[in-house]
Amino acid sequence: MKISIPFNKADVSNRSVMVRLARQVALISSAVMFSIVMVIPTASAELVEEDLFNLGDGLITRDTQTGLRWLDVTETQGLSVDFILGDGDGWLTAGYRYATLAEVQTLAQNAGVVTFSPVNIRLEANVPGVSLLIDLLGNVGTTSLDVDATRGVAANDENDPPFENISFANFLLDNQAHAIHQPFAGSTAIPNIFVGHFLVQGKVEVSIDIKPASDPNSINLCNQGNVTVAILTTPNFDATTVDPETATLADVDVRTVGKSDKMMAHIEDVDGDGDLDLVLQFETVDLALSPGSLNTVATVKAETFDGQAVTGTDDIEIVKDC
Repeated sequence: MKISIPFNKADVSNRSVMVRLARQVALISSAVMFSIVMVIPTASAELVEEDLFNLGDGLITRDTQTGLRWLDVTETQGLSVDFILGDGDGWLTAGYRYATLAEVQTLAQNAGVVTFSPVNIRLEANVPGVSLLIDLLGNVGTTSLDVDATRGVAANDENDPPFENISFANFLLDNQAHAIHQPFAGSTAIPNIFVGHFLVQGKVEVSIDIKPASDPNSINLCNQGNVTVAILTTPNFDATTVDPETATLADVDVRTVGKSDKMMAHIEDVDGDGDLDLVLQFETVDLALSPGSLNTVATVKAETFDGQAVTGTDDIEIVKDC
């Protein structure tokens, strides 16, 4: 089955509808809609503010260096660790996980935080970075009304449930700035109104098929034609949510043709499983592949319409090099 691909992002502005989708559909792509509203360049990355439920809410921060998308801590403020791990608010179903302490540290560095340590050091040099983190990730406040703060729970390791050794990260701003991490000393069952949770979405590994129905996937780099790639829909991923404009194969964009630069992309049930897959065409001679090896792999990188990074690889065989 082949039909025209829908290139427009979903226009969903009702918060209750978005919550129901994000918390009931087991697709990461259901969680974030709308456009980028702010880009903050830093020394090593761009921190991109994006919207979640409503246009302009800025509840997502995307770090372009790591590819991680950070949920505003105010969305999980006052919830217990046990509640989050039990998926009580549906964030895990929507594809989020606890950020590790190392990932929090990398985000802080990319925001310009100079020192992030177990020792509570008030540092004037930290003010710009901590201020930026609070602006991006949300202000959960403190018992002192004149102090702003972004603070939350993080995992020591990505594969650490049931969180026997979790951490607590604290970014405070008064006339100077604190950036502290320490072992989590509270009960995982008891919430704290001034604490949220550092939840992230990472890159999604997707299934792809280079040159569908071909085995091996032979590529002649002298060929003036195209290489066909299918991004496959699976029970955990809907390939039709991928934005073809963001897709690359071996660093080459999807081919366009005609005066209107029509993109060579369509949706079709490639593997006959009853689901619609995304089919893309890439110009062969432009592929940045290594001809020195007869057997290698090629990688597709892309984003969904809502900005979720995806990547997939498949085996190829280079039969001729120009």
